[in-house]
Formats: sequence, C-alpha cells, structure tokens
Amino acid sequence: MQDARAAHWRRIVILLNYLFLAAMNVLFYMGAADAGPGHAVDIVGIALFGAVIFTAVRLYGKTGLWRLTHAKCEALDERELQQTHWALRHSYAWFTVVCLVLMLAHSIFYRLVPGIDFPLSIPLVASMIYLAHTLPGAVLGWSLRELPGEAEVS
Repeated sequence: MQDARAAHWRRIVILLNYLFLAAMNVLFYMGAADAGPGHAVDIVGIALFGAVIFTAVRLYGKTGLWRLTHAKCEALDERELQQTHWALRHSYAWFTVVCLVLMLAHSIFYRLVPGIDFPLSIPLVASMIYLAHTLPGAVLGWSLRELPGEAEVS
C-alpha cells in the first residue's frame, strides 16, 4: 500500500513539475510580447521557476532518481542498469517528439503567422536542457512502484 501511495504522489509531482515548466515558458513569451499585465507576469513566472526547482529537488534529489539516471554504468547493478537503459530509450523518444513539435510550432508561428513573434529564447533552450536531463528520471519515477532512494526518505 505504501509503494502504491508513493508512486501515486511521484506521478503527481512529475506532472506538476512539467506543468510549472510549461507555464513558466508561456509566461515568458507573454512578458516578452508585452501582452501580460506588467510585473504580475514576471512575479508569477519567477514563482513558477521556484516551483520547478522545488518539485525537481523533491522528485529527483530526494527519491534517488537523479543518482540512478546519472550514475556510471559500473555503479549500477544489473536491474538498475536495465531500468535506466529502458528509461533512456523511452525518454529520448519523447524528447525527440517534444523538440520536433517545438520546431514545427516555431516555423509556423514565427514565419507564417503575421504579428506573432515566437523566437527561440534562453528560457526555452534552458527548459529543453532541463527536460533532457530529467526525462529519464521522470520515466522511471512514473513506471516503477518503488525507487532505491525512496525507502530512506519515507
């Protein structure tokens, strides 16, 4: 029962983390386009950035997902190595789809729709780097019932 509850909360935190990241990027573009209500967009955007950091530390740091997905192969046992390989394969397939959708959106909005400015920005590029590093952990966190580091945290 405890494993199921931990896995349920882990999935909620994964969803929240990426939702906060997406909302932060949307607010950045709203602020850059001067379409938002001034500093309120900046304040909410900074708060969302803080929420991304908070949920990332709780999710990847405290559960051991970061260690598991960023460890050297020699430091992992056979089961962890198989799980990490499976997560990497799936996460980078998803990462490719996300990148292609962003490039398609960029080409449509930036070049074909007059009046809409959608440049590639530093926050968007930083978010993609963040996504590349955290997606393997998110895939593992979503699919596994119990994580190696979760027992020490509870």
